[in-house]
Amino acid sequence: MHDVRAKSNILDQPDLFGCERGAISCMSVGQNTYQMTMGTLGGYVCVYDVRYNLVSSQFRHNLNNPVLALQ
Repeated sequence: MHDVRAKSNILDQPDLFGCERGAISCMSVGQNTYQMTMGTLGGYVCVYDVRYNLVSSQFRHNLNNPVLALQ
């Protein structure tokens, strides 16, 4: 994934996804074109805002099961 405004790869940024959340296992476009929703093997669902370069919200599965698909 590439942020055309910053001319950088957004996944190379150190604070975007920490090791405690797990590797990204699935991804989809959010409610609008500025949001990406990502599921991780650590059981997190993170909503990433491309405009502000931050995770706007995150939720964790109560059983810590990996998130393998988003609908």
